[in-house]
Amino acid sequence: MTNKYSPYPVEKVIDDLMFFKKHYEIQMVRFQDDNFFINPQRSGGIAYLMLSNQIKLKWGANIRANVIPRIGRNCLKTFVESGLDSLAIGAESADAELLKN
Repeated sequence: MTNKYSPYPVEKVIDDLMFFKKHYEIQMVRFQDDNFFINPQRSGGIAYLMLSNQIKLKWGANIRANVIPRIGRNCLKTFVESGLDSLAIGAESADAELLKN
């Protein structure tokens, strides 16, 4: 184990989604990654490629509460259009005072 964050490349995520959709007819996927929205180029890239490759899946992910204000409306629109239908919000990470308590 290391402290280094090393996410799958966007293309690998898309390839995996297309494989599971084709071979197992999955209808939904959940990204269990606390840092999924930290890099908007990566998360937005996944959503954009889901749209452009017509990968019709509902999807959900974890999101830290302090990241939500940094997501622009256009990016949020792309997420929803690509199938986003649920977010698990880590409200405990919204405020240092709350964490302390």
